[in-house]
Amino acid sequence: MLKSLVIFLFSLSFSSVAVSAPDRIASGTVGTDEILLDLLKGEEGRIVAVSHFAEDSRYSFISSVPKSIKGRVGGNIENLLLLKPDLVFIASYTAASISEQLKAAKVKVHVQKSFGSFRDIKENIREVGTLIGKTKESNAMVSGMETKVSEALKKQAPCARKPSFLQYVASDFLPGKDTIIDDVGEIAGYHNILRDIDWKGWTQISQEILVQQKPDVIIASAADAPNKEEFLKKLRASAAWQKMDAVKQGNVLFVPDRLLYTVSQHATELVTFLIENRPCSVRKN
Repeated sequence: MLKSLVIFLFSLSFSSVAVSAPDRIASGTVGTDEILLDLLKGEEGRIVAVSHFAEDSRYSFISSVPKSIKGRVGGNIENLLLLKPDLVFIASYTAASISEQLKAAKVKVHVQKSFGSFRDIKENIREVGTLIGKTKESNAMVSGMETKVSEALKKQAPCARKPSFLQYVASDFLPGKDTIIDDVGEIAGYHNILRDIDWKGWTQISQEILVQQKPDVIIASAADAPNKEEFLKKLRASAAWQKMDAVKQGNVLFVPDRLLYTVSQHATELVTFLIENRPCSVRKN
C-alpha cells in the first residue's frame, strides 16, 4: 500500500513538472513575436525578450511592445542569457551561431523550420501554443484565421480564370512552389505562373527563363520603389521584365513588406488583401 502511494505521488509530481509551462520566453523572430504577444495577452510578463524588429512597422504588426519586455534577441547573446530564458524561439533562417550559443548555455531552443504554406504557418502557431501551455488559445487563433479567409472568399466572386502572377524581387530569386506567397496566392484565387515550369522554393531564375514568363500581374514589395511609375521605370529598364505585358500595361500589385513576408497569424491578412485586390479584368478568357 505504502509502495503504491509513493509511486502515485512520484508520478503526480513528475506529471506536474512535465506540463509546467515556460515563464521566461524569448522570441528571435517577428513571426513568433506576433504569435506570442497575441497568445499571451494579459500574461506578457512571461515574455522576457522579443526580436530586434518587433517594433519596426515595415516588418511587424506590433504597434508597441509592453514595457515589461526589456530584452531583444539579436546580436548580443550574452545580454539575452542574463535574462535567464527557459525557452527561446528562433527559425531555420536565424543565424546558426545564435542557436549554437544558446544550446551551449543549456537553454531550451525551439527552431521553427517550415514556412512553405499557409498550413505550415497554422501548424507553427499550434506548435507555439503547445510549448507555452496555450493549446486551446492557439487552436482558436487558427480557427479564426480559417474563418476570416472563408468569409473573404465568399465576399468576392471568383475570376472566370485565375489571374497569373509573378513576384518581382530585385535579385531575381523568385518564389515557386513551397513558398508562402505561392500557396497564399492560390488560396486567394491567383495562379503562380512559375508553377507551370515546376519552379520550387526561392531560387534564382535565369534571364532566358524569365523572359518567357507571361504573368497577368506583377506582385511586388511596396518598398521596391517610392511609387508605381518609378517601379515600372525600373522594370522597363530590364531586358527580361520589359517584355512582359503586365509591365507594359502597368499591372502591378504593391504589397506592404510586413504582409508580403509575414509568417504569423497575419498571413490571413495577406490572403484577404490579395482577394480584395484580385485583378480579374486583366485575364483574357
